Parts: sequence; structure tokens; C-alpha cells
Amino acid sequence: MSGMSQKDADRQIEQMIAFIKQEAKEKAEEIMVKTESACNAEKLNLDMQLTRQIAEEAEKRKKNRTIQKKIERSKLVNGSRLATMKDRDDKMRTLKRETLTRLAEIPKHEKYPELIRLLITESLMTLNEKVVFVQCRKEDEGIVNAQIGPAVACFSEIMSKAAGKPIAVKLTLDTEEYLPPAPVADSELASCCGGVVLYAKGRSIICRNTLDSRLDIAFDALTPQLRGLLFGFRAPPVSVSKPEEHKH
Repeated sequence: MSGMSQKDADRQIEQMIAFIKQEAKEKAEEIMVKTESACNAEKLNLDMQLTRQIAEEAEKRKKNRTIQKKIERSKLVNGSRLATMKDRDDKMRTLKRETLTRLAEIPKHEKYPELIRLLITESLMTLNEKVVFVQCRKEDEGIVNAQIGPAVACFSEIMSKAAGKPIAVKLTLDTEEYLPPAPVADSELASCCGGVVLYAKGRSIICRNTLDSRLDIAFDALTPQLRGLLFGFRAPPVSVSKPEEHKH
């Protein structure tokens, strides 16, 4: 067999080169297809992630807006409730101030000395001590001093009948320290509308029987009724009754 001619060798080499180029081209196209597919997949994944992230952010903002609206609505409701409560408390304080103004007129009444006697007698019965001091306003000193004797006599009579034996008490007017004077309009100074304070055993036992203290007690006790009259009573809760069982 004769050797391959130069021309045949060149043609075979060209065929091999063409084959290699074709394989390289196909390989490159395959790589490009895979790369493009991977890029498209990654892009799709990124798009999905971005879409999900945008949706989550939108949902988060929506929830935040809902929460913020609830907070603002709650603030408005609470603010309105607090404003209503403050307005009602202001009206209650105004009512009490007006009542105190009326009470301040009682010492001008002709029966005020009798009231003082009854207040002293009641306080003596509350303390039930043998040595007692009575404190009053400076302007009431003459009235109170005049009622000490009658009040002690009344107390002794009542307690003696109850105990079945004489009951004595020594009642002294405190002329060193007086209760505050009558209230003055537009003044924040301490005041007293009238009445007395009795104490014993170095002030370790005190009975406050001023018009102001009695108003405080009455006002605290009647606050629910007063609020109901001024602002309306709450309807009682409706109770759901269970249906009766029928026996056959």
C-alpha cells in the first residue's frame, strides 16, 4: 500500500479541524443554552423572591397601617373618654363648691347655735371620753362657748340613762388654735363653713364634726346617685335566662 499523498493528508487534517470546530461550536452552543437556562431560572427565582418580598412588605405596611389606625382610634376614644371624665369631675367639683357656698350661709341662720349644741353632743357621744377639748372658728367662739354647758348636760342625760348611772365629762374650749375662717370667693386658702372639732388624749382621738367634713362624708356616699342624676344611670346588664326544662 502506497503512502498517503500530501494532498490527502492536508484534506484529512482539514476534516479533523472542521470536526473539532464543529464540536467546539456545538459545545459552546450547549454551554450557552445551559447558561441562558440557568440565568433565566435564577432571574425567575429572583423575580419570585422580589415579588414575594414586595408582597410581604405591602402586607406589613398594610398591617402597620391597620395597627396605627387602631392606635389612633383608641387614642381618640380614650381621649374622648378622658375628656368626658374630666368634664364630669369638673362638674362634680363645681357642684361641691356650690354646696359649700350654701353651707357657708348656715352660721347666719338663727338656729345655728342649736346646731352647734347638737354637733357637740354627737361628738361627745362618739368620743365617750371624760376630758375633751372643743375647737371652732374664731367667729364662732361666742356661740360655741355658750353651747358647751347645754351640750354637756344633754350628753350626760343621754349617757346616764343608757348606763344607769351619772356620766360626767369636762369639756374645754380650745382658745389657742382655731379652725380656718369662712371661705372667701376666689381664694385657695384653707376655710371652714362652720361646726366643731372635738379631741381628747392629746389629739390622739379626734372627732371632726364640721359642716365641711359632713359634706365630704355625704358627698362620697351619694356620688353614684349624684353622677346618675347629672349624667344618667347605666342600664343594668341584661341577664339571659335559661329555658325551662319540660318534663313529660
